[in-house]
Amino acid sequence: MLEKYQTMMYKNKLKVNVNLWFLIAGIVGLVSMILVMLLGNIILGLVALFFVVDIFIGYPLLLEEKRISQIEKNFPNALREIAYLLKTGGTYEYAIRELTSYDYGPLNDELENVLLRLEQGYNFEDSLNIIAENVDSNIVKKTIGIIIDSIKSGASLSDILEDLSEDMRKMYKLELDRKSKTIMQMLFIFAAGVLIAPAIYGLVVTLIDFLMSVTTSAGLASAEAIAQGIYVRDLLETVLLLFVFIQSLSSAIIVIFMRERKNAKILLYLPIFLLCAYISFYVVMFLSKYLLIGM
Repeated sequence: MLEKYQTMMYKNKLKVNVNLWFLIAGIVGLVSMILVMLLGNIILGLVALFFVVDIFIGYPLLLEEKRISQIEKNFPNALREIAYLLKTGGTYEYAIRELTSYDYGPLNDELENVLLRLEQGYNFEDSLNIIAENVDSNIVKKTIGIIIDSIKSGASLSDILEDLSEDMRKMYKLELDRKSKTIMQMLFIFAAGVLIAPAIYGLVVTLIDFLMSVTTSAGLASAEAIAQGIYVRDLLETVLLLFVFIQSLSSAIIVIFMRERKNAKILLYLPIFLLCAYISFYVVMFLSKYLLIGM
């Protein structure tokens, strides 16, 4: 797993050793945790540690996700162009060399790897297979597999590439349509689990503070009862902070299964969900506290 992660970092121009990257993540996370704990909140300190480490681990995954998305978008055009060049009498090597002069983003790097292997004496099937190895995309892997099988069976590659180009473009559009159709469900989960619920928890803490303040100022409770009430209030806030974390994690998991279907992408969604949830919790808690003070 570390080797795959290191390779992924190199593909996305992060020239840092993976062990050093994780060490930096741990150090920055610990510093953030200590700073937050100095403010008197242990749970939030642990959340800060998790948040920072998750950001560091998820950043290369975010870059890789962007790279794969660009490759999936440009791959149908590349296949169609190869088909056209083959029909005009060009060879595989000539077609790939021509494509490297086009602006296909990250796909250009993969095409250059294919061209390099062709120049080293590998056949076209083995050279093309390097794209399937370097790109973690089901669409790309299946397309490469069909192309290799077609070459082995002696079929007309130019016609097959045109058909694959059209099919792949349709599959890519279907995937985009699927994500666009689930945007409302995702927004509902985000609003309910990440914004509204933490805001209600923050309001609950404020109401407890308000009731305790009124009880204390009116002399309706003994010193022992007030001390017990403060302890229960602090315990409740800790539990609510922990529950905000659990709820954000659950919301992120639901969104991942609904939209992405890749468990690793939780590292991309969770930091955003956590940040928004705790901002909602504390903003509502402090705003409602000032409103009640005004009353």
